[in-house]
Amino acid sequence: MIRNFSISSNTFKLGFLLVWYCLVLCSSKDLGASTYTFNNKIIASDNPFGICPPGTDTVIIRDTFLIDVTYFPFIIGVPFDGVLLVDGGVLYWNSNVRLTLGANACIRLKDGGHFYPKNIASPGCNTLKTLFFDVLKYASCSGGTGLLSFPELNMVRCANCCDLPSSVPEIFNDFPSEIVDVIPNPAEGGFVLKAKGQWSMKSIGIFDISGHCCAKFLDLNTDQFEVIRHNLSPGLYFVRVVFEEGMVTKKVILL
Repeated sequence: MIRNFSISSNTFKLGFLLVWYCLVLCSSKDLGASTYTFNNKIIASDNPFGICPPGTDTVIIRDTFLIDVTYFPFIIGVPFDGVLLVDGGVLYWNSNVRLTLGANACIRLKDGGHFYPKNIASPGCNTLKTLFFDVLKYASCSGGTGLLSFPELNMVRCANCCDLPSSVPEIFNDFPSEIVDVIPNPAEGGFVLKAKGQWSMKSIGIFDISGHCCAKFLDLNTDQFEVIRHNLSPGLYFVRVVFEEGMVTKKVILL
């Protein structure tokens, strides 16, 4: 009887060690996870970020992220402070609510990924559909004083991205920059944008090196546009010219 008990005890100890090892191994894998991908539609009111494992610092959206309620994503009790990559998907506001990410989070748009409503004229586009980073009101659908609009974010393809200028060559490669001339460049005052051939400019955005939108010109339909400098400080700027078929980014130096 004693011998049988000794074998059972050893077996129990071995089983316990195996279970403990698996738990530690699985936990360490979870903590090491960096990317979680949603391939299907998700809805804010279902708290989809709640299923992301600890350590997730990149979330990829490949379908629709329906923002139907005010939502502040947390992963295991921690505000999401990583990269939200909208890869061919859409951040779709169907209610007048707020999406709030962590202060250091950013949103990148890739391969047709976009915010919706896409245009200021789209049904339901207003200042109540908002994007926050912590307490910073970063954008609303229709924009406003000191804010970007969803159409501008679709043009910039990035929100709250401090490294935006260094990534410009990778992000903005729809058309060769040669189809737009900047005259003069460098410029002491204003400058003129001229599109070559039959291209027609639909909108223009001017961004400083931190990615802040300094000026915007919407609802255009022209092959030439004069930008009045106003209070733009000397420095390097990025001018994004949007056409019906794509986009061009030009570097402009203001003296």
